[in-house]
Order: sequence, then structure tokens, then C-alpha cells
Amino acid sequence: MNVLDQRGWEATHAAIAITGCEAARDWQDFHAVFNAPADCPGVALGLRVTDARAAPVAGRLELAAITVSAETLAQEPAFPLLAATATRSADRRTLQVVAINRSLERTLSVTVALAGARAAGPGRCWRLTADDPVLGRSLAGDPAGAPAPADVPGPGRLELAPASLLALDIPLEP
Repeated sequence: MNVLDQRGWEATHAAIAITGCEAARDWQDFHAVFNAPADCPGVALGLRVTDARAAPVAGRLELAAITVSAETLAQEPAFPLLAATATRSADRRTLQVVAINRSLERTLSVTVALAGARAAGPGRCWRLTADDPVLGRSLAGDPAGAPAPADVPGPGRLELAPASLLALDIPLEP
């Protein structure tokens, strides 16, 4: 059983699965919370037979006491799409920045700016993306699969692809 934005999964990627129904042999309650996007025009309840090849499916489904309530989230979406951190190296000569784009669909623009320091030259940039074929090898510890760094001009505007990680090393003037 699932609940999804009535515009469909492909349009919004907003849905939840109500798990455990497939194993229930007696009447029991199932609860779920679906946090619909702010512009969601309605929801659809989906029922799916997962393996009907073994035997014909027969039975009775009773839906009772369904409640729908609107809640206001503190932010939309429910979690930040960008996670980032920055630190200086132990010798204070390199700024190290890591940014993660958690969105599955949207490219995010990020501005890296320095305050109280100046770049000593171009930096190095590593990018890992969800659709990168070498990502699995590099995460498994295969040095041949590790992504090669690219030069970046230093602080400025950078694009983060959907579901990606960006790591920067920017050399700093002493």
C-alpha cells in the first residue's frame, strides 16, 4: 500500500510506502505519515499485488477510519537540500570545503566566499555524483576508481549536480 502525490511519482518523487501489509494475516492497524509538498493538489492511495504469479489473489480489503490532516512543516522540503562544512588545514594554508546536494532532481548553485583570508591560487575540486560509474569502485577502496581532482579558479560560484558531493581544497595566503 502506498500514498503519493496525485501528480505521480515521476512528476514529484513524493510518496511513502505503508509496509507490513503484505505479511498481515489478521486484521490490524497500519499508520503512516505522508509529508506532501506544499503545492500538492491531492493524494492517491495505491494498492499493489506484489506476487500474484504463484496463486490467484482473493480476499477482502477494508479501509476504515482514514484521517487526513494538514501540518505545516518548519521548512519545505522537510530537510535542507544542501549540507556543507568548511575548515582550515592544521597548517592553516588550505581551506577545505565539502558540500552535499541531497536533492535527487535539482542542481544547486553554491557560492564559496572567503572572509578574513585570501586565496593563494587555484584550488582543487573533487566531484562524486550518484550516476558516476567509478563511484562504487572508489567507495570500495579501489584507488583506480578514485575520481581525479580538477582545477577550480578559487572561491566563487559552483554548481552541484543532483545527488552529488563536492570537495574543495583552496590554498590560502599565509
